[in-house]
Amino acid sequence: ILLSFCYLMFYFSIAIIRTKKTFNTVIWLIIFLGAVNSVVVLYTIYSPYNEMIMREIFRYDKYDVFLQFNLLPGGRGSGLSHPNTTAMLLNTAIMFSIGILLSQENIRRKILMATIIVLMVTGLLGTLSKGAFLGFAGGLLLFILNIKSLRQRFFLITSVVSISVIFLFILTRLKGLSRAFSEGIVKTISSDPQSSFL
Repeated sequence: ILLSFCYLMFYFSIAIIRTKKTFNTVIWLIIFLGAVNSVVVLYTIYSPYNEMIMREIFRYDKYDVFLQFNLLPGGRGSGLSHPNTTAMLLNTAIMFSIGILLSQENIRRKILMATIIVLMVTGLLGTLSKGAFLGFAGGLLLFILNIKSLRQRFFLITSVVSISVIFLFILTRLKGLSRAFSEGIVKTISSDPQSSFL
C-alpha cells in the first residue's frame, strides 16, 4: 500500500507540475513546511512538558497517519512527524533553499534565505538523524564541487560550515549539556535513558 501511495504521488506530481510557476510554488511550499517543522523541532526539544504526544489523524486497516510530538527531556526533536521523516523533509527544503540562495542577487533576499537555511539546519541537527545528516553533508559537497566560485574556496567554506554545524548542534543540546555540567555526565545518562545530548 505504501509503495502504491508513493507511485500515486509521483504521478500526481508529474500531472500537476507542468509550468515553471507551479514548480516554483511547490519549492517555496516545501521550504515553508521545512521552516515550520524546524520551529516545531526546537519547541519539542526545549518544551517544559514531559510527555510523548501522538494525535491520530487517519486510520486504515493496520496503517495510521498521526502527528507526533516528542516532549521527553533530552529526546530527539520531532517536527510534524517522526524525527527521521522530519529530517528527510528538512534535507529537501535545505537543498532547495541553498539553490535559491546561490541564484539570488538581491542582498535582502540572500540574508532571508541564509536565515531560513540556518533555522532548518538547526532543526535537522535537532532530530539527531544520522542518515539525514550524511545526506545534508553529501548535498552540500555536491554544491561546492559543482560551482566554480565555491570550489576555489573549498577549504574555507568547508571549515566555516563545519564550525557552524558544531555550534548549531550545541544549541540543540543545551538542555542536556547543562544537566551534564551540573549533575555529571554519568549521572545524567544513567538517570535519563532518553538523554541524547552527545
